[in-house]
Amino acid sequence: MKWDYQRLEKQLEYHPQNAIEEIRRHYCHAYHMDSHKRFELLYLIAKGTYLTGNYQSAKALSDYALSNASLSLLEETKWLNLKAGVLNIQGYFVEAHDLYQQSVYRAKLMNRNDLLYKLYNNLGYISNDLQAYREACGYFEKAIENDDYGGNGHLGMYCHYAFALSGVGQQDKALELIDEVVMKIEQQLGKRWLGFALESKGRILASVGREREALACFRRAKHQFLKTDIKKDLAMLNKRMAEVYLRLGETQSATECFEHATEALIELDLARLIGNSFYELGCLYEKSGNIEQCLENHRKHVELSSEIHRHIKKQQIDRLNANVERHRLKSEKVIANRQSALLEEMNVNLVKETKALNIATQKLDELERFSMALAKTRSKDDIYRLCTTHLPRMIGYSDFLVGFLSEDKQLIDFEYIESKGEILRNFKQDLTFPSYAYHAISSKQTVRIGSDSFDFNQSFKGKDKGAGPSQSMMFVPLLTCENSIGVISVQHHHIDYYSDYDEALFNLFGLVVAGALNLHDKQKEIAKQQVMHHHTLVALRDKNFELKEKSSMDPLTGLFNRTGLANGISQWMMSTPMPCEMVVTVMDLDHFKRFNDTHGHVNGDRLLKLLGKLIKDKFVKDDFLVTRFGGEEFLVIASAIHVRAIGQACVELLEEVKGLTTLLDLNDKVTISIGIHTGILTKEADFYNLIKAADQQLYRAKLQGRNQISTA
Repeated sequence: MKWDYQRLEKQLEYHPQNAIEEIRRHYCHAYHMDSHKRFELLYLIAKGTYLTGNYQSAKALSDYALSNASLSLLEETKWLNLKAGVLNIQGYFVEAHDLYQQSVYRAKLMNRNDLLYKLYNNLGYISNDLQAYREACGYFEKAIENDDYGGNGHLGMYCHYAFALSGVGQQDKALELIDEVVMKIEQQLGKRWLGFALESKGRILASVGREREALACFRRAKHQFLKTDIKKDLAMLNKRMAEVYLRLGETQSATECFEHATEALIELDLARLIGNSFYELGCLYEKSGNIEQCLENHRKHVELSSEIHRHIKKQQIDRLNANVERHRLKSEKVIANRQSALLEEMNVNLVKETKALNIATQKLDELERFSMALAKTRSKDDIYRLCTTHLPRMIGYSDFLVGFLSEDKQLIDFEYIESKGEILRNFKQDLTFPSYAYHAISSKQTVRIGSDSFDFNQSFKGKDKGAGPSQSMMFVPLLTCENSIGVISVQHHHIDYYSDYDEALFNLFGLVVAGALNLHDKQKEIAKQQVMHHHTLVALRDKNFELKEKSSMDPLTGLFNRTGLANGISQWMMSTPMPCEMVVTVMDLDHFKRFNDTHGHVNGDRLLKLLGKLIKDKFVKDDFLVTRFGGEEFLVIASAIHVRAIGQACVELLEEVKGLTTLLDLNDKVTISIGIHTGILTKEADFYNLIKAADQQLYRAKLQGRNQISTA
């Protein structure tokens, strides 16, 4: 079968899926061709798998081809360029950069400007990813010097060049260039290239602080990428959109974009970029206060990073094994022994890294147990005790302290210090100690010092206990609602004792402790408010009882009023079995109106007060209900078993009332009429019927001449 290499390579750029199927058909019939022709087809297959997102297959084909010693200089350059592209996509930027440099060297030997153009373009692109923008501009300018390529690839190079210009401060020139590129690509209707151009424009706008315009460009680019369904492009675009949303403070949108990017990278099996994405997601959840999700994503990042390292080491070991076998066959024993030693060293390193991963996992598990234990604490002392119990299992130290800014923010009050095993409390320190603590509080960031000597024992106790001054220190701020209220610190007397991982773990530890302290303060405030609320309720209840008592009593005589009578009747009904026999007595002063008119209302009130005291002395008992019924009328209700005693008391009352005017120093005579009625009580309404009947007896006594008792 005849085939055109240039046509197939061109078709790969626009319709890679269709092109790769045709190339594979040609390769199946290439058994009669020479090796160079077969490798040309194999290169097109590898390039097609790269363009369709199958990066592992593309890398495997590249490694296979580069291990073939019969490749020409041109073929080797192409394969190196392809492998570098795969490594770049997978996140191995430095390794990709080295391979591109090797390709440039070979292209210069062949004087191939077309290859130099592509290679310098790729070097510029990867320098952008490494944020080496000046170096990137230099590569793009060299690419322009060697430009005889043209087409959409030519315009794509200018997209990356524009972004590099923005990185070195030439934003106006960059925006002018990218607008021109976008216009040309839109005219040529290249969906994927238009997506790249819009993405580059968005990155430039974001770099100059025009985030909203950048997001608009990213959305247009996403629309174009969705048409091509290239997941790698969508994943990287989502990550860039997330960075812009994060800069705008839209944490939810940023999280969604990072999650979409991570899902796409997982589907593409780009291990290193997946690990970075988990780390960025963890940092994002840390800023939003979701410590559980933060820990989970950091755990995934650690595990995936370790898996990547193991995979890389395994690949290196496999290559070394192959080299050892080849040298052994060629009797190059010295080289083989050297390679074997290197292999053994790498095996030892792999064991160490595996052990380090296990330790890291154990520390994260310990942090999780610490978080769960904090949820059960009831005091700051419990929190500090848990800190000194769990922290040594995660991070070693010789000194541990917790300090808070004073109200005037001029002192650090150290509430809890563990120094060389001794517990110190409530130590106040001026601004000279230590400046790192204040820097951590003001910057709201973890501070790590690896070789600055400071003797905590002399600062706190005025003497050295023999363990030596601290050389390594870490300070993490205690944050509450984005405000720094204090600092936690650990110290060790060894230089450079703490690693980057220790710093990240200590930062998470500080977040957990800050959350527990904040929760404790809030619970303490709630408990205080509950006590105050309880005291208020008790006072209100006492006041309410007092008011209720006052509302039930007649202030002049100290006897129950009608309200007290109603309450007493209700209580009687609830406490006394029904039916029962009751006796009701109604008393009324005779001619009281005439007394008031003659002697005045003041003496009338004095007379009522004396009469009330007299009635209270004779009738007030535990099971008697004595009431001032109204005006000069009084009421006594009792069980019928007291009817005889009540009758006797009423007889005595008739005589004693006559002497009340003597007590008032008045020359007048006062008498009282009394009506008594006995009846059966079955319901509350019967009380008022009995009172009415007793009142009729009182009326009868009045008619019969007053100053007497009428009974029925």
